[in-house]
Amino acid sequence: MSPSAVSAVGLGRCVRENEHGRIITIAAKQHLTPLGCMRGGKSRLWYSDESFWLIGISFEPSSFRRGTYLVAGVQWLWHVKPYFSFDKILDIAGCSQKPWVQFESEAQFLPEVERLIARAVSDIELFRDLYSSLSSIAHDLEATANARSTVWQVFHAAVATALAQEPPRSRKLFERVIAEPVHYEWQASLNVEAVLLASLLGDRDGFRQAILDRVVQNRGLRRLDVDRERIKMAIGQDQI
Repeated sequence: MSPSAVSAVGLGRCVRENEHGRIITIAAKQHLTPLGCMRGGKSRLWYSDESFWLIGISFEPSSFRRGTYLVAGVQWLWHVKPYFSFDKILDIAGCSQKPWVQFESEAQFLPEVERLIARAVSDIELFRDLYSSLSSIAHDLEATANARSTVWQVFHAAVATALAQEPPRSRKLFERVIAEPVHYEWQASLNVEAVLLASLLGDRDGFRQAILDRVVQNRGLRRLDVDRERIKMAIGQDQI
């Protein structure tokens, strides 16, 4: 879509304050909505609902200059929290630097934002392809759960491998989480969660029911529709 097509939506009708912000909003709406993405309130966060996980596209501001960074990643909904955060950031070819577009003028910024959004569209398609099944999710998360991984990365890999019907590998990952030192309240909560889920590894339906309940709760916190049957199918739990 050309810059003029976006301009026709109503760039000129918007207020002048935070000019670059409104350009991002209008362009993102035109390009991301057709992919099924939704905007998070009035924020610069857009997300794609993938049932038990979300793809997040964030147009992050800078504290020192006008413009936007692009961050693409996912959040797994099997850990309950009342806010969006990236559990995995897209890292292409080992380059984790966030793309940046500087605002200088409307004429300059609009086409650059559209190029940035085109990249966001590619990122969404990449994630959908990369995580097209439970086994592909488990494979990728387990591959990144190495010695340098955070405890959260190991936890998510443990859940994914269990859902992919790999309980022995999942148990080893949960054991790594449980063995982590506990210094803060969040670590204690995560430890309790890991112990509970690890105890269910011998009960396939019980484990999946526990994950289903967490996903449903998380979706409710985000005011997303709660179609239990759809979620059951997505996590392979159609027998509950």
